[in-house]
Amino acid sequence: MPYTINMPLATDFISASQSLINENFTEIQAWGSVDHSPLGSAAGTLDGFHYKTTFVPQYPPGFPATPTFPVGYPGLFSANPASMPALPVQPLTGLNEIFIKIQTGIGTFNVFPVTASIVADSTIITQGYFYLPGGLIVKYGTSTMAAANPIGTSTNYTVGANYPVFNPAVGVSLFTFPIGTSAGVPVVMKSIIGLQNNLQFTVQAYNSLTGLPIGAFNFYFLAIGSI
Repeated sequence: MPYTINMPLATDFISASQSLINENFTEIQAWGSVDHSPLGSAAGTLDGFHYKTTFVPQYPPGFPATPTFPVGYPGLFSANPASMPALPVQPLTGLNEIFIKIQTGIGTFNVFPVTASIVADSTIITQGYFYLPGGLIVKYGTSTMAAANPIGTSTNYTVGANYPVFNPAVGVSLFTFPIGTSAGVPVVMKSIIGLQNNLQFTVQAYNSLTGLPIGAFNFYFLAIGSI
């Protein structure tokens, strides 16, 4: 039976309302036991404590597209971005994600999908991305310096149908493999700051002994930017 509001009424005899009162207590116990150690459990000292937190798979229909929280209070909620187009940030995973809402100014909030990533992608070893709670995106991937080029070689950040785009990119770190060498030759790599944008960056590579441009090797990148 469902929970019965206003039970018992002032005019009710307790004996007549007892079954509904008992049912209400049963409902309260069931409600309070969600993600909590239930009252009257074997581990009585833990009664009422959280042991996990479960979010509904999708923010309930009929509620505001972006939940509201009291001014000055952060909050967490779950949502499927596909069903909530009004969300400020749209992770493109197509999955239910957990969002964090932080206050960035008086009466102004930002919302970030803290669980959205490409961890389920089969290419995770070579490329991927994930969000940071403060509103940043980290992307990683591999690329190739095909040939020596003193001007530099343009390289795209990891892109795909379910990859977010930097807005803007902040910076990128570069690594050869083995670290610092190419076929045993020591390499110095750099990204040209003025040629970075939201979609790509330009790489220059030099033999650290001769100072001459070098190519024909693979490298890794780790980039960070804002949502």
